[in-house]
Amino acid sequence: MSEIKVVESEIKSAFQSLTAKTNELDTASSTAQFTECKLDFIQKIEEIEKQYYATTKSYKTSLLKSGNDALSNIESFIKTEQDLARTMSK
Repeated sequence: MSEIKVVESEIKSAFQSLTAKTNELDTASSTAQFTECKLDFIQKIEEIEKQYYATTKSYKTSLLKSGNDALSNIESFIKTEQDLARTMSK
């Protein structure tokens, strides 16, 4: 059986990079100004834009949570492996 080698510093670096890139996602909607009266298609475009930003914000939140959960699980795995190694070396 092959050994699982986990380099904690590399994992934390990757998750920090993921978190930084995720935080760069722009979830703030811009406000477009129309000088003429709004037509139905303009209202539909605005609805689509609102849904887009809501979906992007939800995706960003989910991605950050998944990253944090994964990092937490890896840290737990590392601790368990260290505990097991200490127990086996006694």
